[in-house]
Amino acid sequence: MRKDTQFPPRRPPHRSRERGPADDRRPRVMLRRGREERERAPEPPPAPERVRPVPETGEDRALREAATSSVGLGGFASFGDLPAHRLGRGLRNDLYKLANRLPESEKNNLVQRLKHSATTITAALAAGFGGGTFRSGISGALESRGALMAVQDHLQQLGDLGLVEEAELSRLRADADAVIKEVNRILGLIARQKTTGGEGPGGAP
Repeated sequence: MRKDTQFPPRRPPHRSRERGPADDRRPRVMLRRGREERERAPEPPPAPERVRPVPETGEDRALREAATSSVGLGGFASFGDLPAHRLGRGLRNDLYKLANRLPESEKNNLVQRLKHSATTITAALAAGFGGGTFRSGISGALESRGALMAVQDHLQQLGDLGLVEEAELSRLRADADAVIKEVNRILGLIARQKTTGGEGPGGAP
């Protein structure tokens, strides 16, 4: 080896930094912070309580059976088979024709009221039939009967105003009375089924 070879100077030995007061406090501070974070952590939510099944009532059972049955109120397969609905359709159509002939001045009064009542006659029966329970059947029949009473009042008002001939009014009143009788039969049928312990409006008459 040549003597004139130059080597880099040696680094001075590493001197460890002297510990001070801050170094003694650091572990304690870290432990205290960890404990505070654990204390602030949200508690796990409580386990949900087990819900007990609600016992099925007679109306719920009737609704379930009606949803899977092809027979409805009074043993009819469809609301269109109800005698009250068949007669109500004819009356509804006649009332619409009458409303369309009324003068323009009654467009926002008697025309709208007469058409609304005429539509409710059959729509309420259909809704009550589809409900499948005693309550829905009675509610639909009562609403339909109320609409028929409103129709009779509108016809009386038309007669008082002289907007319709008396012969036509008498015919429409007679048709409304016939539908009311059929609706009352539906109410009696539902009442008898409930008294005899039927499961719902879909039972036998």
